[in-house]
Amino acid sequence: MYRFPSLKALFVFEAVARQRSFKKAADELNVTTSAVSHQVRALEVELDMPLLKRYSRVVEPTPNGHLLLSTLSDTFGRITQTLKEIQAENDETLVLSCAPTFAMRWLLPRLSCFYVNEPDIEIRLSTTSKEVEFAQDGIDVAIRYGIGPWPDFECHLLLRADVAPVCAPAYLESKPLSCSADLLGHICLHNMEVPNMWANWNVDNGIKETRDKGNDQYFQDSNLALEAALAGLGVALASFALVESDVSKGQLTAPFGWQPSRGNAYYLVYPKKRKNQHSLQRFREWLVAEAATFSASHLD
Repeated sequence: MYRFPSLKALFVFEAVARQRSFKKAADELNVTTSAVSHQVRALEVELDMPLLKRYSRVVEPTPNGHLLLSTLSDTFGRITQTLKEIQAENDETLVLSCAPTFAMRWLLPRLSCFYVNEPDIEIRLSTTSKEVEFAQDGIDVAIRYGIGPWPDFECHLLLRADVAPVCAPAYLESKPLSCSADLLGHICLHNMEVPNMWANWNVDNGIKETRDKGNDQYFQDSNLALEAALAGLGVALASFALVESDVSKGQLTAPFGWQPSRGNAYYLVYPKKRKNQHSLQRFREWLVAEAATFSASHLD
């Protein structure tokens, strides 16, 4: 039977060969340089072959050392990733990514209900309008806007993205909107996160953009555009989920009603390998139910 070398010696060798330095490896492993050198030398004796070429300030793996380094780095990396995944399944902290406006206007007002039922689960909210890289950005789950599903991810439909032009009721006192063509004489408030939103809506409603856009206003995100609409500065194009509260309070009105936005919707998305994570399972069950209740109450 083959006698397997010391795992500790292999671990130390991988650090030295990767760092190309006994000292850097010692610092990484928090041991002395002599201890690192001893482990590598013992491994070379046990395998009866040189693994490193030693120079005055650096070391360089031999051909056999390169081969061993490649295998060890891959193996240790896979072990580390597996351990992270195992620990994540029992982790009661959930890192959630979603767009700032959706977080502020729909999610946060409801999140306290989740904490009442799941007091041991902590939601760490990361707001960005960009599509995140889950592993690279340390994200467990995301709420995405678009046309799903996304390959290689678990996707759960939350809310249809029904949209409409909205404005403050007082804004219409001087400039009525009796039909969609009347928008040609109004100030449109643009959300630069979705730059083609107005153009698509106009095409879908048979409006040719022949008007002067010189008075239009442009905002970095949809929340700023909606705040401008609330202030009576013009007409914004908004998803119903984001303005339901403002509409119900009479602070915004949608003169032409709501219509689907080219198949876009809000989805809960996460890597398939995270589907057994306890905190994610509980959050998913709550959020899907919360979205279904909202849709049944307002859109059906």
